[in-house]
Amino acid sequence: MQLSGVIGKAGGSVKSLVADAEVSLGPDPAGGLRLTGIALTVRGQVDGLDADGFAAAAQTAKETC
Repeated sequence: MQLSGVIGKAGGSVKSLVADAEVSLGPDPAGGLRLTGIALTVRGQVDGLDADGFAAAAQTAKETC
């Protein structure tokens, strides 16, 4: 997972990461269904980073993944 690598580069040590995905479906003009959105929520236990550092690492992972 990109986030784990970014946390490590920022000086943190991952104890646990839990990711949940909420997926939205909608009609596909060609027929059937298609994905209309994906929202990820990640919670983690990380040594060496505070909440702001974790948020910054998550943003970097989002931008570079």
